[in-house]
Amino acid sequence: MSFDWTGRRLAAACSDKVIRMYIKKGDKWVEDKVITIQGASAWKVKWARPEFGTIIATCSLDTQIRIYECKKTDKGDGEKY
Repeated sequence: MSFDWTGRRLAAACSDKVIRMYIKKGDKWVEDKVITIQGASAWKVKWARPEFGTIIATCSLDTQIRIYECKKTDKGDGEKY
């Protein structure tokens, strides 16, 4: 698990080959996004410093490192990784 630098987002590496993203709303954590991973399960997840944007890095049991960047969608329906 890793909190972003503001402490309002949480990314959790799960054994079912997904990264679950949560956002804090009030005093509760609400699931925001789910990123499906190709290959082995993620072992660790870490947020980048905010000056680089909304980016997370993962490493998996098959020694792969993957970088995901959150971008605003053109359709105005939120963000996409």
